[in-house]
Amino acid sequence: MVSFMNSSFEYCRQIVRDHDYDRYIVSLFSRKPPALWALFAFHYEIARTRFVVSEPTLGLIRLQWWRDEIGKVYVGESHAAGEVLDALAEVVTEYKMPQEWLEAMILAREVELRGEVQDSVEGALEYLEMVQTPLLRAALYIADGGSNSDPIEAVALNYGVMDAIRRAEKNSLVAQNFDAFEVAFHSGVRSESRVLGAFQVLAEIWMRDLRRSRKSGKAPRIPVCLAFRIWTKLLWL
Repeated sequence: MVSFMNSSFEYCRQIVRDHDYDRYIVSLFSRKPPALWALFAFHYEIARTRFVVSEPTLGLIRLQWWRDEIGKVYVGESHAAGEVLDALAEVVTEYKMPQEWLEAMILAREVELRGEVQDSVEGALEYLEMVQTPLLRAALYIADGGSNSDPIEAVALNYGVMDAIRRAEKNSLVAQNFDAFEVAFHSGVRSESRVLGAFQVLAEIWMRDLRRSRKSGKAPRIPVCLAFRIWTKLLWL
């Protein structure tokens, strides 16, 4: 069983807590946070690829390394040493996670590195779904076993839109088309999954604060008492 005592999972916990605080908060609403830490730490590692390489080719090589090492896990071969990879390998084995979800996560980052994302609102929204959907599908699979009735794609887009607006630079496509992205945000999506519900509530809280910051002209900050606000809203779903 995946355990809190494993140092690899503690390493992943620190990565997610320090670099992906939103998802760290969401993990605390799950009965299996260590497994989610491994998944989210993997997502962080591949997402930051474009920021740690000097040219796209090197980034593609880095992503291919992840693909190759994960492939070894699925065929039962020894993989390279590394805390995130070790933890992810345990999660893959424990939960028998479909390989195509991790492949899809890597592919999304390759599309980004190759500059294949269309420079339009529609293209950006398509890419946001491409990035977020396999990650949320994998998280839901770990946390609750997954369900065909869960609105994974809708929640994925909502979280992706919120995150894109939050991180947008002043002259970016997202910042210049705020209204169009806000229209693409589907408020009121509900799920029986506590984890998926937490992602949706998180997106709604952030979007509300982002609207306020846009009107006031102040830079958005992490909403006050974020974990408490999510917990309170989930009580009334």
